[in-house]
Amino acid sequence: MPKRILYVQTGHGVGGAKISLAHLINSRAFDAHIQLVLSSTDDEIFTDMVGDVISAIHTLYLPSWYKNETNGILQKLVALLGKIRRGWYVFPTLRLAFIILRNRVDLIHTNSSVTPVGALAAKLTNRPHVWHIREPIGEGTVFPLAHRDRLSAWIIRQIGQEIICISEYTSQFFIQYGIKFTVILNGINTRDFNESKNRGNFLREKFKIGHSTIVIGMIGSLLADWKEHDLFLMAMALVLKQYPNTHFIVYGGASNLEINDDTIKLNQMVIDLGLTNHIVWSDYIDDIPAILSSLDIVVHPVSREGSGRVVMEAMAAGKPVVAVKAGGVQELIEHGVTGYLVEAKNPQALAKEVLNLISSPESMEKISKRGRNYAHNHFSHERTASQIKAIYNKVLERSSIL
Repeated sequence: MPKRILYVQTGHGVGGAKISLAHLINSRAFDAHIQLVLSSTDDEIFTDMVGDVISAIHTLYLPSWYKNETNGILQKLVALLGKIRRGWYVFPTLRLAFIILRNRVDLIHTNSSVTPVGALAAKLTNRPHVWHIREPIGEGTVFPLAHRDRLSAWIIRQIGQEIICISEYTSQFFIQYGIKFTVILNGINTRDFNESKNRGNFLREKFKIGHSTIVIGMIGSLLADWKEHDLFLMAMALVLKQYPNTHFIVYGGASNLEINDDTIKLNQMVIDLGLTNHIVWSDYIDDIPAILSSLDIVVHPVSREGSGRVVMEAMAAGKPVVAVKAGGVQELIEHGVTGYLVEAKNPQALAKEVLNLISSPESMEKISKRGRNYAHNHFSHERTASQIKAIYNKVLERSSIL
């Protein structure tokens, strides 16, 4: 095992990638000094999540190599000038190489596909590198690369060393270009979901929802327009017609929908669909077990999810999940056994399975138990950490031979 591991993490706020990294670090499976490189100085929530285990945190500009999808020429020019001013990939790579050498780092683990800087610095300093791919990348995906796919694949072959994908779905780019990879599912702390009922009841009381009311929820950031909150709203409007006492909660990180054009449209949809008195938009709550405990059914309408941490967590919490047969989510659920999968972008199909669950408490209980058992047997962060530890040992053995 490496004595010193450096994790490279991009992005602001706390999303699935950072939560997965926090679970990995907090599993304490690695007898090593762990350091972090973050791209944001305003990351207190995440650093609090891992603070007890981290020996040092460095902040560094980490340029993305995703294609700039902004429409305006001015915005693209500003972004280009910003990269040039910061030295594009060159200066960040050199700075990260200095951090690696100064701290005698044994292994670098880049925790998303967003930036190649971690891999470049590892190559420059002759250190083993693990690249954790959490997103579907390449043309035709949510995350197209700035360079042509063939060129990007060639670059990855030169600097990637070891690739981990969180699902078969996120591995398609590597399959297409013949790049070796290993699929390792995200891990969750399944024990977190054992004693959260009281906290879930507190959330219901906070939102003035009775304990006997059927509550259907969606968990997904309102800042991510690809989370398809509109499908959830359309499906729940159909559910409400048959069960008018049902309530809905969207845990999207904001109760005020005057954020951007997309959230304003969602707010208008609520009004048009007659959901106003039946739906709650929740601000950020740092307690996933309590969130899930407050719900009876979880709906996940997202069709382009790399894996689906929310689905894993809902199953571990013993909540029946209705999701779409697309992306990485379809790899987590056995339809009709541990949850339900329906056609993507089909609110009628989502509503149908939710209605079936509401009308059959026996089915709801069976799905909940089977989903929970499967999650506890397959999604634990100890299992994930053990598999990643084996990857670390492999790349270290390979580098020592070379």
